[in-house]
Amino acid sequence: MTKLLRWCVLMIAVILLTIGIIFSNITLLFSALLLFFLNNLIYGLEAFNQRVIFFMFNVTFFVFLMGRMVVSKLFHYHEKDFKLLGTYFTDQATIFNILILLSLSLFCLFLGFAMLDRTVQQGFKQFQPIETTYKQNIRIISLGVFTIAIIFKLMYLAEAVQASQSQGYYAYFSSFKSNLPGVFVLISRMFPVAFFVYLATLPAQKKAWLPILAYLFVDGLSVLTGSRSDFMLDVLILFIYFCYRNILAKQTGTQAWFGKKTIIAGIISAPILLALMNFVGNNRDGEKTDGGFFDALLSFFFSQGISVNVIGYTIEKAKEIPDKIYSIGPLTEYAVYNIWGNLTGGQGGWSGQSVERALEGYQYSHTMSYVIMKDLYLKGVGYGSSFVAETYHDFGYVGMMFGSIVIGLLIALFTRMLTAKHILVIAAALIMARMMLFIPRASTIAFIIDTFSPANIFTVLVIFGLERVMRSYFERKRNQHKQEL
Repeated sequence: MTKLLRWCVLMIAVILLTIGIIFSNITLLFSALLLFFLNNLIYGLEAFNQRVIFFMFNVTFFVFLMGRMVVSKLFHYHEKDFKLLGTYFTDQATIFNILILLSLSLFCLFLGFAMLDRTVQQGFKQFQPIETTYKQNIRIISLGVFTIAIIFKLMYLAEAVQASQSQGYYAYFSSFKSNLPGVFVLISRMFPVAFFVYLATLPAQKKAWLPILAYLFVDGLSVLTGSRSDFMLDVLILFIYFCYRNILAKQTGTQAWFGKKTIIAGIISAPILLALMNFVGNNRDGEKTDGGFFDALLSFFFSQGISVNVIGYTIEKAKEIPDKIYSIGPLTEYAVYNIWGNLTGGQGGWSGQSVERALEGYQYSHTMSYVIMKDLYLKGVGYGSSFVAETYHDFGYVGMMFGSIVIGLLIALFTRMLTAKHILVIAAALIMARMMLFIPRASTIAFIIDTFSPANIFTVLVIFGLERVMRSYFERKRNQHKQEL
């Protein structure tokens, strides 16, 4: 019945999109976009625990690329203060292209994931988690590294919060550099990877709660700097992890990680959390928080949905944007400047926000922010990016569709990786999935750059290297314990 409903929704979406394109009708195109989104949600709900990453990606897609238009169109929020569908554009052709791009992207994301869905389902059916001494060793060491890293992370955050409050968020964001010794900063950056490696060892629920709460608390302090993204991504990836552990709990006959009461509590607390994040954003920007609770929710979606404007500006300012391939920009920039530039004595890695970085660099977020608002960009204000905008700029409609299919495939691949035998593969899946949830508002390959950063690689080497060194010690301890019993 659910599949029949979904196929009906999808067919109507395709029909409305086709008619909307033929007659250039905004209402039909907007309706088609909502139905493509609904199709993806229903598809995610059909096998929620196995498709939770896909489902949550569509949620962030909605927040960053659709939310502004939806609250403007359906609730008339700030309808008179902005232009078409709450955007900054009056040209209907621009809005047509935005709606078509988003609809096709959602459809291609669905196609990409569906291609590997059977493999994902089989992976979970066949996966049987086995507790080994190796896994126990990694669990102990990763938890130890995580505990030590917390201390240095708190020191780093204290300095960051102080800088944000004294300089203002945008100045802090564009120019903050810690005065802590480099070793201290490096250890603080080991904090998230050590945590995800610990989760990848599949610890018992009772033992995992304290590290999870500690992780949320420490990373939650970053909100005091005015930054909301890290904490929200943490909440989403932990929810995904709980769903993943629920599947394993059913297979092993152990206690579920959450039930109906937890779901009800989550549904109640989610709007409160969104309203709180909206307050943080308003406070950061020096804006007054007027209106009630519902108004705060509308304000959250309206403000977060600003990334749709990046797509619009990509269309309208195409001639002003340097002719470069931006969808792999961070990787290109790192190779050209951080590696080749340092080797040849040329321009090294960029930092901060400058005219040179915007025009000569390869990061779309910097280039577009400068093209859109030159003065504000140089003061530290940024617009972000989007995988839809980047792939469309680089390769047009066909490239954007292909890119969306690849992202759908990757989401399925990361889900499949959660059923891998090796701890490191599961940890990598969690880390990459966390950052991939942000690419509707960030660089297309941000999840790769974030996962394989030097600090992350160093952390992995430390944890697994220590396990190799301490393996005999752990074995002796276990033997002594057995003899005592």
